[in-house]
Amino acid sequence: MRRFLLTLRQALAAVLLLVLSASVACSQPEANAKLSLWFETPDGKPSERFSMEIADTDPERHRGLMYRHSIGAREGMIFIFPNETEHSFWMKNTYIPLDMVFVGSDWRVAGVLENVPPLTEEGRSVGKPSKYVLEFAAGTMRSLGVTAGTIVKTESTVPSGQ
Repeated sequence: MRRFLLTLRQALAAVLLLVLSASVACSQPEANAKLSLWFETPDGKPSERFSMEIADTDPERHRGLMYRHSIGAREGMIFIFPNETEHSFWMKNTYIPLDMVFVGSDWRVAGVLENVPPLTEEGRSVGKPSKYVLEFAAGTMRSLGVTAGTIVKTESTVPSGQ
């Protein structure tokens, strides 16, 4: 009987550990695939390259950069949609201010929203169709001079978006 109780305690401890590990794993951002991206200035010079996490499925796009407390100076996220249409974003559960860049299927910037405040449910859009939306730390686009019409470049094939 004593051996059975010890085994039952060990089993309960293992189950509790498994549940806690799953909970911690679910609260951490998943490591998405990455893409190298840069901007071409009006005078044809390339900006520094950015390492972009790819969000090309509904669950990845819904989560976005929520629950993050920081983003690197040369990091960002690229949201890839199956269709080019007017997209709207909110900042629910997003703790850092961001710059949002809406990009058409021709890889030209359709519009930029700078320093979007965190933790709001207000929809944000540029009122123009886009296939891609890029997110960076607030202030990045101003420092690079990125505006509507700026060209975006990548060094590899971009997924089509699901």
